[in-house]
Amino acid sequence: MQTMSMNQYLIEIKKIVDQIASAGSSVDPEDVIIYILNGLPPAYQSFATTIRTMQGTLSLDTLYALLISEEIHLKSAALKFPKVPDNQSALYTVRGRSRRGRVRSAPNNVSATTPNPNASITCQICKKKGHSAEACWHRLNANYTPQQQTSVKNTSALVANNDNNLLSDWYIDSGASSHRLTQLRIWTSTALTTAMIPSLSGMEE
Repeated sequence: MQTMSMNQYLIEIKKIVDQIASAGSSVDPEDVIIYILNGLPPAYQSFATTIRTMQGTLSLDTLYALLISEEIHLKSAALKFPKVPDNQSALYTVRGRSRRGRVRSAPNNVSATTPNPNASITCQICKKKGHSAEACWHRLNANYTPQQQTSVKNTSALVANNDNNLLSDWYIDSGASSHRLTQLRIWTSTALTTAMIPSLSGMEE
């Protein structure tokens, strides 16, 4: 039957039957009915099953009328209820596309494992490796202070605090002729000098 209408299909069947009859042979109507049912498309499967299981005899004229009516019914149902894609077929299609996507993305994964040429670059802004100052996220942030630079400031403040403690840890002259220091950097000069230290006895009231 393929793309033919039901009327065209039945006309083709009648031509075959007429050709056989013109050749001097007769065809049993039941054989014609079976031949017609076997040539129907899958949409008529339930109809064909009903005809095959019917009790009693069925004339060709009645079968023709039933087939035309069934064709009209199927066309009307197709307009009212459009065919919904099968969920399994749709799922298979999605999986197939995702698999093909993974196959195409494989070269990208391979290239991602190659060494990064920017790994040895150190940013002059955030002091982190992997990118240049031009690509730094903090490039336009004037208030940004790198953590490394902050730690240097904290270290400098700690050293200065220790120096102040060293300078403040002086006591009244004990009469010793010399003093020993652990930090020479607090002196501007380490040359031996002699200074006169006034006595505190004259300052007492």
